[in-house]
Amino acid sequence: MRSTEDFQQAEVVWLMYDKDDFPLDNFDNTQYSAEGKTGTRQYRVAWSNECIELWFLLHFQDLSVNVGRERYRELLKEYCQYEKNMKTIFEILRDKTDVAIARAKRQYETYGNIAPSQMCPATRVYQLIEELQRYMQP
Repeated sequence: MRSTEDFQQAEVVWLMYDKDDFPLDNFDNTQYSAEGKTGTRQYRVAWSNECIELWFLLHFQDLSVNVGRERYRELLKEYCQYEKNMKTIFEILRDKTDVAIARAKRQYETYGNIAPSQMCPATRVYQLIEELQRYMQP
């Protein structure tokens, strides 16, 4: 495993992870620990509760209740013949990204100030994508 010293030029490090079946405290404390780090390097989180398929699904529809990761995959199959680890997912979702960002942001903000593990469904992947968009060519 590489350490952060391997990336000394990085000013911001993003941690991207899903809730999956991890204990609630582990999920919450990952964010709290990242936010509490001090120094020249910033740590930010881009999580999905409960899985990355939530972020993908928001490209196609709004979602305000947790239907579970299996249902997320079923819905994605209906929209785009989704398969876990499919190599074409970026191309499939690309032109719907702005809509997904708006949906994810609205979804995330409805929860207010509660623990990340209690925000379900919710994702902060949109924050990473917004950051990356600043570096992408139109």
